[in-house]
Amino acid sequence: MNVFNMGDFDPVTGATKPKKNVDKCCVERDICKQTCGMTSQACHDLFQKCSQKVCKEDQNCKLQAMMADMMSPDPDEEPGSTTKYDPKESECKSYNKGQAEACTCVQEDEFRSATEDKLKSFYKKYNPEKLDKSDNIKDSEELWKKWEKKEPDLIMALTNKYKAKAVKRKAKPKRPEWKPPPKEEDDAEPPPPPKPVKPVLDADDEAFETKLKGLMEKKKKAAADEEYDLADEAKDHIAEAKSLEAKRLKAVKAKAIDEEDYPEAKRVKQRIARLEEL
Repeated sequence: MNVFNMGDFDPVTGATKPKKNVDKCCVERDICKQTCGMTSQACHDLFQKCSQKVCKEDQNCKLQAMMADMMSPDPDEEPGSTTKYDPKESECKSYNKGQAEACTCVQEDEFRSATEDKLKSFYKKYNPEKLDKSDNIKDSEELWKKWEKKEPDLIMALTNKYKAKAVKRKAKPKRPEWKPPPKEEDDAEPPPPPKPVKPVLDADDEAFETKLKGLMEKKKKAAADEEYDLADEAKDHIAEAKSLEAKRLKAVKAKAIDEEDYPEAKRVKQRIARLEEL
């Protein structure tokens, strides 16, 4: 978040001054949370001290620090999570998770050796010069004399010192593109109505279709040639042909019903319906 004020501008050139930010403080706070044995209060105090040192009197920077302190999410939380927000749980969620992943429980008498093994592994990876030829820590006694009972501070100090190599910074995941929810069955579009099945034609049907087609073309041509008498004559012939065909079809249908040939009766019924539409 950025808030502009007159202090953001150079009074001579009018240019915008470079913005301060608390990125360094956020990184160090997260290192603290993921260092076994560091307390939540210590991590909070560390962030406050760092942000005050960076921001000084820059109000824009202070606002960033306040928002970063309030909104410290779980870095591995998936975007678009539907988990109910709980301010108390959120306050310590990332800290508790960092501690759980960083800590390993050992017997008290094994604590020093386990910590030293962790240090050896760290130095071997990030600064081998701290180890001798046998992979033991140089000046081990001096190290323990200085850091005994402050082991978490030692681990955190080393991680901060070598954070360019030792710290993996994750990019903030992008929120998935919103997609409309799938339609419920009740809201789904109804399937298109089935296309009418064209009845199968027998020889008499085909003969009528051919005759009717000829009469229709004759009427159309007469009308185009303005031969209206011929057009009326063709119209009368069409009506007569349709009447005779209707009588024939009804007789065929009645016969089919008498013989219990219901598929044929249904076919003829469709023919009669089509004839009435012509």
